[in-house]
Amino acid sequence: MDVLLELLIKLLSLTVIMIFLIGLLFVMLISVVYIAGYVYDSIFGNSFISLGHFISGKYPKIKNIPIVVKLWRKIQPKELYLRYETPLFTYCFSYTAISLLALVLPNENGMGIIVASALYLLFYFVGMARKCGRNEQYYEIILDNNIEFLKLSFLPLGFIITVLGFCFTITGMKVQELPLDFAIIGNTYASLMNYNDETNTLMLFLKLIVSGGLILILFYVISLPIQVISYFVISVINYFRKHKAGYIGLSKKFLGIVAYFLKNI
Repeated sequence: MDVLLELLIKLLSLTVIMIFLIGLLFVMLISVVYIAGYVYDSIFGNSFISLGHFISGKYPKIKNIPIVVKLWRKIQPKELYLRYETPLFTYCFSYTAISLLALVLPNENGMGIIVASALYLLFYFVGMARKCGRNEQYYEIILDNNIEFLKLSFLPLGFIITVLGFCFTITGMKVQELPLDFAIIGNTYASLMNYNDETNTLMLFLKLIVSGGLILILFYVISLPIQVISYFVISVINYFRKHKAGYIGLSKKFLGIVAYFLKNI
């Protein structure tokens, strides 16, 4: 009976580990699938819909061809685009796609990852604008969704900074005086991972939780620069969407003045 129970516990542990690894692989690869959509949207947007309207206007009978009708239905705007509606995967797990981009790009002076990150954000925001920008209401919903997630994502960092700032103010301690010894953390983690008692199921679960937690924290930390830049970009987009009238009017006046002077030269 004890042997059967032990076997059952090990089987359960293995199942949990497999589910965790498959889930981790899924969230790591989803940004790769997403970026293919971003690139497609950046290049084509809704161009095929415009092309379809143009062709159907020239040749109305084409609307009656069954295969054309099926294709036309497939390229119609959707009510929901998951790649723009799930910013958790877009930002926190972005470096899987960014790393693949960096492998394709020339890496001169270590700038490959920076260029890849810039391209990732460029494809994301241009693709979003081209695919969803025509529907003002839906575009606003997506931007609000992104900005709300980023605010939520910054909360842990803001909490840590606030607590540290409070401690520094009360104690008068400086940053360089903090008793930080990362070797202790590394040694503790190494000791935990080197513990090989396979009969201790609790320890196996603890290893899984610690390893998974560290991986998720790592993904979060390395995605922070992307998140900060995205927050700025979305804030700029929202500002100009709400207050563009004055800037457009000023630009028209400036162009009118330039055109007047050019005519009189």
